Amino acid sequence: MSKLNQIRSDATLVADQYGAMDATESIVIEMAEDTLCLVAALDAVLELHNSDGQRWVGFPRADRQERYCTHCNKAAPCPTIAAVISELEDPRG
Repeated sequence: MSKLNQIRSDATLVADQYGAMDATESIVIEMAEDTLCLVAALDAVLELHNSDGQRWVGFPRADRQERYCTHCNKAAPCPTIAAVISELEDPRG
């Protein structure tokens, strides 16, 4: 997820580059730190809803394999991951 990595990188850069500054700059730093917390929470969701599972499917005979979310047991990408991907897609293409 390159958009998530970009957000993480930008927030880390802002939080690391600025020390003690005036009130406006401290708000920017606080926003960067909050963004890093949100990225960490999103990382936890992505780790929980991984698509590491693989199973045989098909009817009447299981004739193909599919990847699935090991948390919610739905075909990959599960609805949770699909929602995250949808929100992180870059609207600029």
